[in-house]
Amino acid sequence: DADDDDDDLPAVLPAVPETARLERDQSIQELTADQLRTLVETQIQILWGIFKGKVESDRHQQYRKGGKQRSKLRHRVRFGQLSEAQQEAILAQLMQVFCRSRQKYVPYTMDVLLPEVITRIHMLVYGMSFDEAEEYLLQH
Repeated sequence: DADDDDDDLPAVLPAVPETARLERDQSIQELTADQLRTLVETQIQILWGIFKGKVESDRHQQYRKGGKQRSKLRHRVRFGQLSEAQQEAILAQLMQVFCRSRQKYVPYTMDVLLPEVITRIHMLVYGMSFDEAEEYLLQH
């Protein structure tokens, strides 16, 4: 079964293509659509791992709890300095992968996967840890 191919999840973060790396004093808004697409593609296996519960994610755990925990997630989506066009491009890519055949995954994609990938893009671009990226997003 293809859904059981969890052994191919990367143990370490994938390398960031040089073309997608920015210096801390540069704005993430300078990333092109192609650079964002490349960054999201590097994270798809990890996002599938989160989706399947195989990769640790606080957001995934909160979503699964439902109720108030799930509704709080909607207020914890941080876009940092990403432009609206960049946000839409990222979301469109996630929807194509995770919601193409099942619209029931749209809320999960919006509440869990979108903020996860935005945090991970910041990690990759700025060379931060996950916690540092989340803190950065809270401040920007």
